[in-house]
Amino acid sequence: MFAQILFVRGAKRRKIYLVQFQQIVEIGGKRAKIHMHITAHTLRHSYATHLLEKGIEIRVIQKLLGYNSIKTTMIYTQVSEPTMLHVSSPFDDDNGDHL
Repeated sequence: MFAQILFVRGAKRRKIYLVQFQQIVEIGGKRAKIHMHITAHTLRHSYATHLLEKGIEIRVIQKLLGYNSIKTTMIYTQVSEPTMLHVSSPFDDDNGDHL
């Protein structure tokens, strides 16, 4: 069985394997005093959700995450629906220039 390489970094081409990354994430969660199970997928999901909440277009997020289908990326829109409460209609503008 081969170990999965996630990253290669530095001049010496040091490899970081999936198991190592999972350990780093787990240790980081404990140091941050996060009392829930955190995985690499949790970080990926949080990253995508925060980008969406910051107003980054869904197609950009799709490319960053490496998804082929927009349907997969749309999963994150379900999580960030509370941000829709902050969207105002142009008709709510008080300057009277609606038409």
